[in-house]
Amino acid sequence: MGIREEALDKQRSVIVSKKKKKKISISLITSSLVLAGTLIFLACYFIEGIRSGLEYKRLSEIQSSLAEVTTITTAGTTVPDAPIRKPILPLAEELLKQNPDTVGWITIQNTNINYPVVRRGNKEEENSYYLTHSFDGSQNRKGAVMMDYRTTASDIENSDNIVLYAHNEKDNSMFGDLDNYKNNGSNAWSDKALEFYKQNPVITFSTNYEKADYKIFAVFVTMTTDKYDSVPLFDYQNYIDFDMNRYMDFIDNIEKRNKLITDVNYKFGDEFLTLSTCSNEANDARLVIVARKVREGEGSFVDTTNATFEKNPVYEHNWTEIYKNY
Repeated sequence: MGIREEALDKQRSVIVSKKKKKKISISLITSSLVLAGTLIFLACYFIEGIRSGLEYKRLSEIQSSLAEVTTITTAGTTVPDAPIRKPILPLAEELLKQNPDTVGWITIQNTNINYPVVRRGNKEEENSYYLTHSFDGSQNRKGAVMMDYRTTASDIENSDNIVLYAHNEKDNSMFGDLDNYKNNGSNAWSDKALEFYKQNPVITFSTNYEKADYKIFAVFVTMTTDKYDSVPLFDYQNYIDFDMNRYMDFIDNIEKRNKLITDVNYKFGDEFLTLSTCSNEANDARLVIVARKVREGEGSFVDTTNATFEKNPVYEHNWTEIYKNY
């Protein structure tokens, strides 16, 4: 090799080395930026979680002090033949001062579920606000427990089925603890989950005007899209008010999917509460819990002695396709 070729060879080596260093530098910078972004995201999520926890702790203290107070003086005159208007509850009056979107409060014993319920406007795009905002209106990925925008919960009447949504958070906040009715830290539909139901078969939900208990009679997972041809879509969130046919369709769809066998009965004319949250079987899977409002003159006690999980719901044989990654 001549002197000229040797010099060119060294020059090429220097250029290659510089290129390699440049690539390494770019790779390191990119990795650093990704890591920094991840850390910032986690920090923001952590801070939002702390803020959300403190906020709801403060609200739960208000709820604890006012939940048992059921009467309040209201102004106005009685109009003959007018619908009977229920007075606003003291808890609701206090919460409405803080957020006019307040529509109620939900509690389930032995869970973290002890939250105010909100509804923003009567349009779907307005209601989605609380997917990313907390009760106080601050930006928060945990969101809030929200009522379906089409639901009525007034001083005169309630919808036949009140539908509530919340995120399924990994730290078991919001509706994360609803998983206890499905797996309770074990495999899906385990004995531990059944035992959790037996100990906690009642949901307490108060509108701004009425406090009531609801007896759970259905627990199931379903899809929100119809891409699974073998399983008909059950758009449970669209069952708000019933005539007899609509009620029968609602119950028929529940019974085909329901994993829970319980002595809680139901009939046309009952009022229902439906809780919905994400489930981990698929992106479009939802864990749904349906409860029946305690009737007038009926106690809140639920005899769960004979409660069990159904091994073969009508659509169970199709779940393998839906839950193939579960």
